[in-house]
Amino acid sequence: MLRTRLQTALKYVHTLIPSSSGTLAAVFASSFPPPTDSKRAHIDYCSNLLRVVDYAPELKSEILGLIVERLIKIDVQVQVDIQDLEDDDAEAVAQGEDLETLPQEEVEDMEDFSDDASVSSDDSIDPEEQRKKDLKSALSKIDSILDLLFAFYEPAFSKTNPSELQATFDQLLSQFRKTILPTYRSRHTQFLLFHFSQKSPDLTMRFIDTCISILMDKARPSVLRVSAAAYIASFVSRGKHVDDEIVQSVVHRLIDYLGQLRKQYSPGCRGPDPRKYAPYYAAFQALMYIFCFRWRDLLVDQEDDLEDENYDDFDAGTLDWVPWLKEAFDQNVMNALNPLKVCAPEIVTEFTSIAHHLQFAYYHPKVETNKRIRLSRFVGSNFGPASRETSLSHVHSERALQLEAYFPFDPYHLTTSKRWLADDYNEWRCVPGMEGEAEEELDDSSDEDIPDEDDQEEEGTETPEDTD
Repeated sequence: MLRTRLQTALKYVHTLIPSSSGTLAAVFASSFPPPTDSKRAHIDYCSNLLRVVDYAPELKSEILGLIVERLIKIDVQVQVDIQDLEDDDAEAVAQGEDLETLPQEEVEDMEDFSDDASVSSDDSIDPEEQRKKDLKSALSKIDSILDLLFAFYEPAFSKTNPSELQATFDQLLSQFRKTILPTYRSRHTQFLLFHFSQKSPDLTMRFIDTCISILMDKARPSVLRVSAAAYIASFVSRGKHVDDEIVQSVVHRLIDYLGQLRKQYSPGCRGPDPRKYAPYYAAFQALMYIFCFRWRDLLVDQEDDLEDENYDDFDAGTLDWVPWLKEAFDQNVMNALNPLKVCAPEIVTEFTSIAHHLQFAYYHPKVETNKRIRLSRFVGSNFGPASRETSLSHVHSERALQLEAYFPFDPYHLTTSKRWLADDYNEWRCVPGMEGEAEEELDDSSDEDIPDEDDQEEEGTETPEDTD
């Protein structure tokens, strides 16, 4: 009976669409549950909105855009709140460890209790524990909404109607450009693109081309171009259905783009400047990240035995790299723009360790030399009047100027919706003979040898031109 009444109501709504679609879209937006409402309220509302699409396809774009917009706000806020927790607690909450062990009914009961508790808090509950419960509740909310969206989009990609498939993918790309890409540190919502872009090589290339065009668009803000580079790196590295031909094609395009930027920037370059040359550094960081994950696909012949990370007879000296790769890395590392100084230290450490182990390149001397270079001297006076820095303030100011190690398709831990990604995702594979080695060096990278003030003043600051 309830379903019949709902269908009748929705059909009536459909009759109003031609004259009042804008009004209805505004009503849907104003009635959307606030982030603090329960998961059940969000699921019921989103489910009914998706049913409206069946009766009023004219509203499909507005409805899907609205759901993604509200979802991503919850997604980002959760990441901000998780970062405020202690490291161990943040990891446990982010991975949903406690929720995975509970029956779904108990998760929902806990979630509803958590929502009620946020209105009328119990003094007996530790505030920190309550905050963790609220975060787990929000993650469960995100998980359920994404599961709804995956299920909604899936039929269009399972049918043989090419026009419907393309229209649906256009809708996803539009949401990506308008909402997902500009949102700082979105954590889960973008996996809709990750999954459906891998449905075919054509869709894979369309998503990559979209990101590359944004990266190369000088009319766009640098922050969007840097974010687009992170999406390229993360998608190509983590996408299980991104084959070796696509990997090599993307790497070649990044190298060509880096060459164009070097030609443009080098004549007036005094040294590494993360603010003037941000797209260059973002593109090079993407290149390093892809190398770390997909180096096997950058060989002339991908041997089957390389799939075994414990291959006993692995000999890096026999690897045959695609001919243009080594020279391209050398040209970028050994030039005045000095990307190894500006890119995220953890990515630089990982890349230089793997490249050395594979006998591809030895860049450790460059990394050591970079420890005596201050980025703040190349970015102008934005750090205030010149003052005598302490070693600690120097470390903090340097890290603030370097790129972040943000990659939007890092491991996905939402317990229900992760089923959609089961066959899409590349997990990290150790380099043969290097198990644990790169991770140890990465941990050590935070204890860099920073000269004290007196040593710095005696030595001065070396410029990239001096070191190259």
